[in-house]
Order: sequence, then structure tokens, then C-alpha cells
Amino acid sequence: HRRKSRADGQGKPDGRPGGAGAGKTHDWLQIADSYAKCTVPPGKFYVLDTDYTVERSMGAYPGVEKVITYKACPEWDDVIKWWGTYKKMLKPNDWLVIDMISPLWEMVQEYYVDAIFHKDLDEFFLKAREANKAGGALDGFKDWSVINKIYRSNVANEILRCPSHLYAVGGAAALNSDLDSKEVRQLFSKVGFRPTGQKGNAHLFHTVVLKQNPKKGEWVVTTVKDRARQEMMNVPMRNFAQDYLVNVAGWKREVVRDVAP
Repeated sequence: HRRKSRADGQGKPDGRPGGAGAGKTHDWLQIADSYAKCTVPPGKFYVLDTDYTVERSMGAYPGVEKVITYKACPEWDDVIKWWGTYKKMLKPNDWLVIDMISPLWEMVQEYYVDAIFHKDLDEFFLKAREANKAGGALDGFKDWSVINKIYRSNVANEILRCPSHLYAVGGAAALNSDLDSKEVRQLFSKVGFRPTGQKGNAHLFHTVVLKQNPKKGEWVVTTVKDRARQEMMNVPMRNFAQDYLVNVAGWKREVVRDVAP
């Protein structure tokens, strides 16, 4: 059971599905915490931190730093550099964590616009708007096809080839009948939300989970897809390592130790 895709945010709960405080960063940290508590940890966690989330969240799990290597990745070049470094280290029982995956889609656009037009993304679209080119600032064939190819080569293909477990945190947005494809609307119709970022992200993972924090001290999980497993709808889940990996996915308890919620 290798790949997890999430809809995330951290910080003060805001009540939105997949929003801030929903606890999805803490879900993978709970897995890391269970690894760290083993006499011989079964693997390590290599984290691409695009949201400056990891360091402040790790404080809730003393000792977890011994199994985690993380790098801040605020720019596309940082993501490529550290992803390339991590993939040389990854072993089957390790985890590659992308926290968050949503910003990668905007990062690749910024990278492309800077390389081709030598402008910041905001400046580029502002100039296009001033010239009454809203919606047509980037050409469908000349630009978007190249941007998508860069993304597929450096993100989508690397996810599909990842030799370890993989956990990605992402944002959530309401489905839009005008903007979202029929396939996306069908996949996410039962929850009414889809992951933000590149539209193909959700199809790269075996398991897609929506995590919600409906009220203080309560977290529930809905699986949008979970290959070979029965789907869950608003199932209470305080500790992802125990409540999902052991109780649902069938991991052995001696690998994922009991962790206090």
C-alpha cells in the first residue's frame, strides 16, 4: 500500500473540507512517530516541504526527527533538486512526503514564465490583463503543452516510478461544472470537492482521502478512492497510523506501533 493523496491545510481549524486544521500533515507525522518508536525503525521519511509546515508540526512528536529528513522547497528548482537527491536514497519501506503538492502546479508555471518571458507570474498575467488578453496570456499549444510536459516529466512520472511509500498533502476546492472535466466531476461527486493543483494529480495515487475537522477535537475521513478496499464516509480517525494503516490497510501492528492519540 504505497500512495496516498490528501486534501490539506494546517493551523487553526476553519471548518472547510480539507481546510486548515484538518490534520493531514499530522497524519503522516503519526506514521513517522510510530516508526521512530520502533527499536529499529523500519524506514525513513524524506519530505519536500513547500509550505513551511514540517518544522513547526514536528514539535508535537518528540523524537520523530530521527526518522525525518526535510527540506524547504519554496521554488520549482528546489523541488527538482531535492527530489533528485531523495530518489537516490529511497528504499521500499521509506516514505516520500510532498507537503504540499498543490503549489507545484503554480511553481512550474512561474518557472516557465520566468525562463521564457523573464517576468514574474503575477506581472506576466497583469500585463496580459492590461492588454485585454485575459485567459489568453499563455498559448494552448506553444505554452501550456510545454508546461504540462515539464510537470509530467518532473512530478507525475516520478510519482509513478517512486520505489517507496508516497504521501502527498494537497488543498481542496469545490467542484466547478464549467472548469472541471466530466471525469473529475464523476470521481469527486460524492464529496463535492477535488484536490487543487494540476488536474491529473488525483489519478496518480492508489488512495485519495478527504480529511475533515468538523468540530474541535474531532477528525473524520472519507476515501474518494481506495483500491481493493471498501470506501469510507466520514469515519472518525484520530491516529492515522493505527486507525488506517493497521485497522483498514492491514499493516502489521509490530511495524506500526500503537501511538497515543
